[in-house]
Order: sequence, then C-alpha cells, then structure tokens
Amino acid sequence: MRLMVHYLGQQGKNSKSTSVRASTIELHNIIASHFAMTTVIARPSSLLSSIRVEKLENFNLFKFNDKLQVRMEELLERKKADLLTPEEIIELEEIGELDRIFTHINAMIVAQK
Repeated sequence: MRLMVHYLGQQGKNSKSTSVRASTIELHNIIASHFAMTTVIARPSSLLSSIRVEKLENFNLFKFNDKLQVRMEELLERKKADLLTPEEIIELEEIGELDRIFTHINAMIVAQK
C-alpha cells in the first residue's frame, strides 16, 4: 500500500489552486519510523520485590537483594563491552533509577542523625 502526499499551493494574486504531487511514501516506512521514535519508560517499581533493608551502624538503609546486585554488575560489564540488547538497556535504566532513588533516600536518613 502506498500513501500519496499532495501539496496544495497558491500562485499569484488570482489564487489559482494547483495540486502538485510532492512525493510517494511507502506506508511501512512511516510505520517503521513511528515505532523507532517510540520511547520506552523504565519502571523501577517493577523491582520493588528486590529491595531489602539493611542495618548499618545505627541506620536502616535500603539496598538491593543479592540477586539484583549481581544482575546490575552483569549488565554494567556487558555495557562496558558494548554488548547490551535493547531489553537489557531498559533493564539497566530501571535498576539505575532505583539505585539513584536509594542513594538519595539513604543520604537523607544518614543526614537526619
């Protein structure tokens, strides 16, 4: 299927309308470019079951469980080697966002004492 794109222009003061075919675009190219521009949002909330609270000195701090910590390290190694798949990029973004949240909350907890 082809999508025809037309340009309607005006010429001179007589306002004569002319139809000029600007181009023919393959519909599947439009669809492909639409999907290429789709943004996937990382959802750190999907990792809530991987959270633990660890007592460190007098502080209860948020940490990743061992499984998620190992997974993050694996993904970081794959990133260094430029081997991440698109799915792994999203997964690493999710873990990284949760790590930034934990770092901020833990800093606030420590600052209160």
